[in-house]
Amino acid sequence: MELLKWNRSLNIGVDVIDKQHQHIGDCINRLHKAIEDGNRGAIGVSFDEIIDYTITHFGFEEDLQIKAGYEFCTAHRRAHLLFIKRIGVFKQQFDASQEEESIEIGQEVLLMLRRWIINHIQQEENYSDFVLSRMKENTADKERSKGWVSRLFN
Repeated sequence: MELLKWNRSLNIGVDVIDKQHQHIGDCINRLHKAIEDGNRGAIGVSFDEIIDYTITHFGFEEDLQIKAGYEFCTAHRRAHLLFIKRIGVFKQQFDASQEEESIEIGQEVLLMLRRWIINHIQQEENYSDFVLSRMKENTADKERSKGWVSRLFN
């Protein structure tokens, strides 16, 4: 059974970010399945996947914000760093744990991740309109800067 059922209400309107969020949701569901199965190895693999992919997602998101000139990208980055630090502590605890304790840590992480992904998406709604408008402006500027012959063949 899925812990996090993806639906359109979780989309922010930036397709590439929406797909990344959905992938993180899929990772959370795989972690949930591994915990239900009591499979420490699968929990560890899922944990690593969530950490790696989330760090990649954060970098992409921050780059998008910087390129769009989003004024709160420094604060957003700080929130990302706090999350990475928090999940890193859980990972260290998991790696040092025994079988039974590792499942408990996995359950704790799972609850935190479920709350985090929803909050993360809701916070992104604050900047998604800004980023989308800047992306459209940049695309329009690029089109205007092309000659009429270039525009004709693109």
